[in-house]
Amino acid sequence: MYLKDAYMNDTMFTACSGVPLDLLPEKNATHSFFGKYEGSGIKSANKIKKIEFKILIMDSSSKTLGTTKPVIINFYTKLL
Repeated sequence: MYLKDAYMNDTMFTACSGVPLDLLPEKNATHSFFGKYEGSGIKSANKIKKIEFKILIMDSSSKTLGTTKPVIINFYTKLL
């Protein structure tokens, strides 16, 4: 499982993981991903307004099994 076409505030970034997520059929798992926002114009995490990505599923030989539609997470800040 990998993240593909990842964007923060409409700027593409590389979503990384420290280890691969090997998951058996009909089982559950949790996993974390990270990416840097340096060079995106974002100066701190509270400036992130939107994160968008697709989830790419591959088998052990790196054959693509499927890709999701885009997952979009919108962040809203409280107006003062």
